[in-house]
This record gives sequence, C-alpha cells and structure tokens, in this order.
Amino acid sequence: MMTINPLLLAPDNFTSRRRTPWAGQDIHSRYKKLHTTETWIGESWEVSCDPDFPSQVVSPKGDPIHQTLQQAISANPEALISPLLAQNWGKDASCPILVKLINTASPLSVQVHPTDDNQDLKPNECGKPESWLILHAQPGSGIYIGLQRPWTKSYLREALTTGKFLAADLHFVPVQEGDYFELTPGVLHAIGPGITLLEPQRIKFGKSGKTYRVWDWNRRYDSNGNEDLIDGTPRDLHIDQALKLFDPAMQHGRDFARSTIRHGTRSHPAKDTNLLTYPSNENYTVHRLQMMPGAKCGLRAASGQGFAAITVLDGSLTITATRIPTGQSAFVPWAAFPACLETSLGADFTLVSHAALDIAVTP
Repeated sequence: MMTINPLLLAPDNFTSRRRTPWAGQDIHSRYKKLHTTETWIGESWEVSCDPDFPSQVVSPKGDPIHQTLQQAISANPEALISPLLAQNWGKDASCPILVKLINTASPLSVQVHPTDDNQDLKPNECGKPESWLILHAQPGSGIYIGLQRPWTKSYLREALTTGKFLAADLHFVPVQEGDYFELTPGVLHAIGPGITLLEPQRIKFGKSGKTYRVWDWNRRYDSNGNEDLIDGTPRDLHIDQALKLFDPAMQHGRDFARSTIRHGTRSHPAKDTNLLTYPSNENYTVHRLQMMPGAKCGLRAASGQGFAAITVLDGSLTITATRIPTGQSAFVPWAAFPACLETSLGADFTLVSHAALDIAVTP
C-alpha cells in the first residue's frame, strides 16, 4: 500500500458564541492566536467527521484543499482508516473519534448523554461516550460529577422544574492539569469555569452525539449568546429524557465521582521524550507526549489496525513530511505508519488512537 502523509486539518473549526455562551479566551491565548482573531472560543472541533462541524483538510502551507476529512476517508478508506476497519464498516467508513478543545469562562449546563439505542434519539443523533483530559485549570476550579447526596427521581424532577435545585446539590471535584475522566453515557456531569480540556468522544457515521441538559444554572441569554437575566431566554432543558438515563439515588458522593477517574502510565520510550498513556476504553486510547528541542522518536503500529489524531498544544511537531504547529491538529492514516516524529523547538501534544490500533512509540 502506498504511504500517505498525515492530513493537516484547518485550525479554526469553532462553534458560535450562541452555541457556547460559556466560552472563555484560553483556547485563543494558548493555542489559536496565530490562527484566528476570534478570542472567545468555547469549542474547537480539532478532528471531526461530524456533519455539523466537519474538519477541513488543508495543505502543508495551510491553504484549503476543499475537502473534508470525511470526504478524504470515503475516497480511500483502506489507506486512511486501515483495510480491517474499511472492510468492517463498509459504506459507513469514517473517523468515529471526535476530538475537541473546550474552555469555560462560566460553567457548562449540567447534562447527561444517552447510549446509541436510546429511543428518544432522532435519526441524525447517536450516543456520546466521552473523556476529559484537563490541560489547564485555574486555582480552585473543577468539574461536577453526580450529585452531592442521593435523590429520588420524582423529588429531583420537582426540584429541577420549580427552581429549588442549587449548585450545592452537585458534587464538585477539584482538578489540575493531567487529570483524566471517563464519562460513559448516563453519567451526570458539567465542566466548571476556568477549565481548558481536551475532549475525545465517539460518534457514529453521519450522526452527532446527543446531549440532554438537566440544569443550566438558572441562566438566560440574548440572541447573541450573552447572559441577560432580565430580558433573556433560558436554553431548553431535557429533564424527562435525562431522568430516563440515570438513577439519582446511585450517582452521588465522592466514591461515584472517583469511579470516573483514570490514572495515566508514564514512560520514556525515546531520548528526551516523555509519554503519558491513559487507560484505553472500547473506542480509543489517549496519549500525551512531550518532546524536548531536537528530540526524535518513531511511531508504529505494534498490533492491530486503525488510525490516530494528533493535536499540538505547544511548540511544533513534524511527522513524516507534515509540520503541525501549536494549535493545529492532524489525522494520521493507517498508511502513514510507521512514522518519524521530530521537533526542533520542542513539542507538547496529544495523540488519540483508535482502540483497534496498539500504538508504540520507539527510539
């Protein structure tokens, strides 16, 4: 099979302020200031075959190729996602891993995601298993996992619909850089303010992952996504749908929140290279690599078949002939393995590999 270089993706695939009114400025200041003048960015869809926010392929110089990542995969699935996955998925060949950067100036709505077989899903919707890798956290910031105490469904529904539910009813988890959380469908969760994270998630071909909002901090917004408690309108909630998905009598307290935490394994697979690998789930494995200036290492498929996605957080990285600067991502096709990673300035980046592919970093 002919070798294919990694596909560089456009770095400005952002949601609008109306969709993410809780957006902060950290994504711009840390990662995107060389790519965009947009300062308030809630979500940057780094690697996406979601039909609503598809990634666009660009040339090594950053020029548009007028091809989405999905179109590139559909044109050559065996080379891009591997012969094994192309055969298994047939006409649904895609990149089912969606990678986002998220930053919050105010908290996200409290929400829960369904499984793929949920009867409330529309034809263009799917379940949404996801993970969070904390990249930056302001002092005192954190996330919310589950409830502070057990509730019955009827009492929780009443509290949510009558305004009696309070922030203190949620279980708060302080976080710091490097913390990692596995959020399977049915887990009640929210991101607090002052957090920047990488969110990989799994989507289905041609569909978008569904979110059911349970509570939105009693906020109201104007038509531009600015908070307006007097004349604004609250965002839609999905209390009845959400309460079908979780048991509030079980999702509470420190032990439940701890059940979502995963700890990474650190290694030094090559000179001046630090690798942190988090436990795999059934969809993907998340790695974080840090390479000192001038470092080189290899990337190969140890077993299985599949693909990967790289997001550069700091410095710049060259993989084969593709240079990825800070704040940009690339899709690494099956036909790009084995690959050589090198950096002149140093690089800090994440690598999310499909679960069918066992990635090895080598000297």
